[in-house]
Amino acid sequence: MGAVLGILVGLILYWRVLVGVVVNAIKATVAFIVFYLGVNITFFPIHSSGTSTLPRKYSDCPDEFLTYNSISSVGAIYSLLGFILFKLNLFVSLITFIPRLATQDLPNSIEKLSIYWTSHSNVVELYCNTHTGMCYPTYIS
Repeated sequence: MGAVLGILVGLILYWRVLVGVVVNAIKATVAFIVFYLGVNITFFPIHSSGTSTLPRKYSDCPDEFLTYNSISSVGAIYSLLGFILFKLNLFVSLITFIPRLATQDLPNSIEKLSIYWTSHSNVVELYCNTHTGMCYPTYIS
């Protein structure tokens, strides 16, 4: 689940570059915290029951580990809730379509000058439209 957290954070970070709209940062932080707590609440009791000599491959556990199982179930619900909040935040950003307006999004932004345009050997320079903020490559004829 740590890899999933990294993917979600990367998607939030690059959502404005990929789609061109801004995600609500407060809602994204709340979704991340809920998902993070849910993952930890899910897997820490499993780790604790493993150190208390419960084998991993048992489908039915003794009654002394029932509280661990209940806590893990609550953590899984928290993880699901955090993921739903995350997806809802992305969906709302697409519906409301708040355009990106920041100093990072100027026409000479590093994202527009990066590998996407410089990987072509015949690109001479970038033409940047100041009204739309979009940059277009100028090719060698």
